[in-house]
Amino acid sequence: MRLRFALLAALIPASLACADDPPGLVGHWVFDKASIAGGRVKARAGKHDAVVAGPLTIADDVPRGAIVLDGEKQTISLANTPVPPVVPKRAMTVEAWVNVAEPREWGGIVSALQDNGDFERGWLLGFRQTNFCFALCAGESAKLTYLVADAPFEPGAWHHVAATFDGGEMRLYVNGVLAAKSQEQSGDIRYPPKFFYELAAYHDDDEHYRWPGMLHAAAVYDRALGEKEIAARFAAKRQDFIAPVRVTIGPIARHVDHTTVEIGWGTDAEVPTLLEYRPGSAAPRRTGDDAKKTWHKVRIADVRREGEYTYRVLVPTAGSAVATGRTYSFDASFDYTQDAPPDEPSPFVDDAATPRIVEYAERAAENAGAKQGVCLVLGSARGRLAYEIAKRTQFQIVAVEPNEANAAEARRLLSAAGYYGGRVAVHHGPLDKLPYADYMANVIVSAELLDGATKPAVAASLATSWLRMLRPAGGVMLLGATGDEAARAAVADALVVALRMGDLSETKLIGGGKDTWVLLRRGELAGSGDWSHQYGLADNASCSQDDLVAGAMRPLWFGQPGPRPMPDRGGRNPAPLAAGGNLYVEGDRILFGMDAYNGTIRWVYQIPDLRRSNVPRDASNMAAGKDAVHVALGGYCLTIDAITGELRSKVAAPVPEKDKPFDWGYIARVGDRVLGTAVRPNSRYVADRGEWYDGPPGWETEKVVAENLFSLEAATGAKRWEYRGGRVLNATITVGDGRVYFVESRSPRALGKPGGRLGDDALADTYLVALDLATGQPLWQSPVDFGTGRRALYLSYHDGSLVAAGSNDDYRVAAFDAATGSTKWRQTFPWKLDHHGGAIQHPVLVGGVVYTEFQAFALSDGKPLPGLPPRGHGCGAQAASLHAMFYRGGYHTMFDIRTRAQTEMAPARSGCWLGIIPAGGIVIAPETSSGCSCTHALQTSMAFVPVRKE
Repeated sequence: MRLRFALLAALIPASLACADDPPGLVGHWVFDKASIAGGRVKARAGKHDAVVAGPLTIADDVPRGAIVLDGEKQTISLANTPVPPVVPKRAMTVEAWVNVAEPREWGGIVSALQDNGDFERGWLLGFRQTNFCFALCAGESAKLTYLVADAPFEPGAWHHVAATFDGGEMRLYVNGVLAAKSQEQSGDIRYPPKFFYELAAYHDDDEHYRWPGMLHAAAVYDRALGEKEIAARFAAKRQDFIAPVRVTIGPIARHVDHTTVEIGWGTDAEVPTLLEYRPGSAAPRRTGDDAKKTWHKVRIADVRREGEYTYRVLVPTAGSAVATGRTYSFDASFDYTQDAPPDEPSPFVDDAATPRIVEYAERAAENAGAKQGVCLVLGSARGRLAYEIAKRTQFQIVAVEPNEANAAEARRLLSAAGYYGGRVAVHHGPLDKLPYADYMANVIVSAELLDGATKPAVAASLATSWLRMLRPAGGVMLLGATGDEAARAAVADALVVALRMGDLSETKLIGGGKDTWVLLRRGELAGSGDWSHQYGLADNASCSQDDLVAGAMRPLWFGQPGPRPMPDRGGRNPAPLAAGGNLYVEGDRILFGMDAYNGTIRWVYQIPDLRRSNVPRDASNMAAGKDAVHVALGGYCLTIDAITGELRSKVAAPVPEKDKPFDWGYIARVGDRVLGTAVRPNSRYVADRGEWYDGPPGWETEKVVAENLFSLEAATGAKRWEYRGGRVLNATITVGDGRVYFVESRSPRALGKPGGRLGDDALADTYLVALDLATGQPLWQSPVDFGTGRRALYLSYHDGSLVAAGSNDDYRVAAFDAATGSTKWRQTFPWKLDHHGGAIQHPVLVGGVVYTEFQAFALSDGKPLPGLPPRGHGCGAQAASLHAMFYRGGYHTMFDIRTRAQTEMAPARSGCWLGIIPAGGIVIAPETSSGCSCTHALQTSMAFVPVRKE
């Protein structure tokens, strides 16, 4: 019987095997290989075949079949003849199984409409942004009614979408559940005289919107199916398209070495680990294990360094596996790991000095605090010390030999060992006049001081001259002293006394016996500041409070990342962050963890969902502490170690409604707390199609709004408090003087909107609110009509004042007392440009002055002051230290606040929002101009340091 049943099932088309279609079909199309003939998909019911113009590819990883939609070139017409299409007259149902890979502003699944200005007729099953919709015009109505689903869909996942109209009520269902209904339309469906009857597009006379993803099947009926029938239609194929669990975190991919990639992801239930991956166009492979868990990790071996890999997360089922969602990818060429140690025998001869050199290298590796970066070996014992450190770390090593013969010998031996030229360079020159850049070295060691011949004063003088090259915020100088106890003590004392004048965070003596090691760890530069949030600090003042970045600048380093892993510059993308000497650069679904002082790339994560754009209407998805970066990803905050890149924790955002998905929106790190908001899924903007977000009020100026605001312990993720009130504008959340400030809308229309973005409703019934940072208790709340903000609205804190700045068709700035919320002053002024960022400039608050666009006002009373000079196509926002501002002018530009001089720093341009940051006593400009066709397109990452006064 089992065999006979299997044979019978094989003879039934897969699309019909689960359940018979209900009566009333006037069109039914299934995109499987059995239905295709010569660019046509044969209709299972009705008179109209689906005619495909453009690529016709059936996905080979969807068991029931699906056409792959490229979102660019395809047209799937259902009535490609002069004969009027057979469509419902009054009652109707339309349904489809779809997988929308990328939300668009408008998308059609089944389209039969005209929506041209005031002329609206027909009907549409489709989506707008991240919510499915159903539009219809009936009877005497002259307008389409758009039903919008009450929850967003998940991009890359399969959904069953159905809509019905019985002549008096419209209904929209998603995955068998009623998502919206309306009785605004009644009577016969009112069709236009002509229309495009199509699948997978929103198409009328003046608009044609396609979308990428997959379509399995679509059907149209001339009757309204009941709620139970819709549920049954969904249930019939659910197990083939929708996995019993979903991916909640990630996936995230990271190179372990040149040929190994580790991929991790989280699921909402404990299941075995199963990942299917495909190198290029090769046959798919699978890896995993049977242990049930919610956090999964696999390693893919034998990865080719060039080329793209695709992969899917699978859930094992009885005899098969179901994909949890879309197909992901990682680019194997974005590999910044070090070469494996050479497999060569040591060319160095063991002698009496060997144990001391080996111990020195071990001490240096143990105490370095990092395994990557730059190590200066000043006197390398003919290359031996450089060799031993290279074996134990991943440092790039620069060895200096004062003796030319020793330098030549070191090169010969290191070449034989396989390290020279790749990991180690050997230079010849004096040790007291080194030409290297300030702050370049993570570790400085010297075999020269181990010979016992160096006098204490000379040793101290050398070490003092080397200190300028040591990286602040953790750089280690480890120097040895040898000889009898008195000699070692004299050298050690001289070193400690001489270097104590520097910015040292740790000084200690290590070892004993014949050798004493003096460890000196450099602290942060006194007067330096961090750029830990999108606009400097959590106060949104666009100022790092760095007191060192001033005056003339010179290059410090340049290099990776270049433009290829970066997003298009026009998307108004998140700013780079720098804190504690650590730099974080967000690319196009890739995150770089770097050393701010020498540009070393320590670690890289490729994360398919790590993308956020249009920051002026939202908030960044990153915030930095001194030793870790916090990243908002889906509904979670990932905390990643600054040095190692290890994933320290994964914490879910507290959500306002149980059993409903939310994303983590705003994020901040303030002291020992992480602040955040929960937003409706897929509220974020994603600029993948050249969006500039530079136009007049409309869809691209809608503000991302949150449902709550909360505070968690950074170390444990424990919730300390949660605030729920109106809908909070992410772009306005500001922290200062022990308080959290924000703007929220309490209007009924804003509260009732299903999506996570609001247009003008975000500016209705607005309140300025202050909470206690420690407890979350409201301190004051004031109704405020800002009179602006349709294009952008910002809130910043500085020196006891809150500053709101926004624009409609001009700029308006208002200052409030941060202690009470009372208004201090208001100013209005025209903009100079309504394009290239001219209408959405973020203010800078520094030195008691508010700078915005080209204007400036005294923070205390609003008195006009001299503003910024013209800067060409500025496009982006400004970033300030206490003494200078940095921005995209016609090039990387510095404006000296005291002298008002504007200086070209380099023949390069940053991106179109905020890409140059002063932090840690230096200026950092990661590559953010990818896609730019302007002049000065030197596309590389770089940093600058103030010219040292000798």
